[in-house]
Amino acid sequence: MLAAQIVTSAHKTFGVRIDLREAFQAFTIEQLAQRLEAAGHGLCIAPRSPDGGVVPLSFVQERQLFLELLDPLTAVNNLAMCVRIGGSLDLARLTLSANRLLARHEALRTSFQTGRGRPGVTIAPSLEIDLGLVDLRAHEPDRLAEAVRLATLEARRPFELDQAPLLRVRTFRLALDSHVLVVVIHHTIADGWSLGVFLRELFSDYRG
Repeated sequence: MLAAQIVTSAHKTFGVRIDLREAFQAFTIEQLAQRLEAAGHGLCIAPRSPDGGVVPLSFVQERQLFLELLDPLTAVNNLAMCVRIGGSLDLARLTLSANRLLARHEALRTSFQTGRGRPGVTIAPSLEIDLGLVDLRAHEPDRLAEAVRLATLEARRPFELDQAPLLRVRTFRLALDSHVLVVVIHHTIADGWSLGVFLRELFSDYRG
């Protein structure tokens, strides 16, 4: 089921179709970056405010926030993608790359305030995330199945919209040379294209 979602997400994000059997093929960082770069050009996540602080919600954000407040435990607006990475992975370096993206894109530091007055968007001046390494090597021979199970739980876990970042990245280690990266982002701050942008820029920065 998750593999089918990955294939659908790849089509929506990059406009390409892949066979289900390829959904969990292992790519090296170099191969993955090349595939992502070939899927699109010149995209960026637009900033929301030139000076940070609280700014008004867009109409779409208002609608999504209203629905989330009606059902705080929903994960219907979570966007998720899994990537299986073969070869060596420098997790500390990848974490630095992820945090450079947070510094670069205000959307990734956005949260939503629903207190007094009209709800608004708050942009944190700085923010860092951890890639949450989970070592699954002891789950032989079902390491990949366990990674899929945990990735599904991660994708279904609700965000607290007043707590930035509305983004989670988890890394599941199957072996020293095999990992599954799971990215979950809330639809109020990104869409499928933006998720593709995040992955492209993440691996481009990592390689650089």
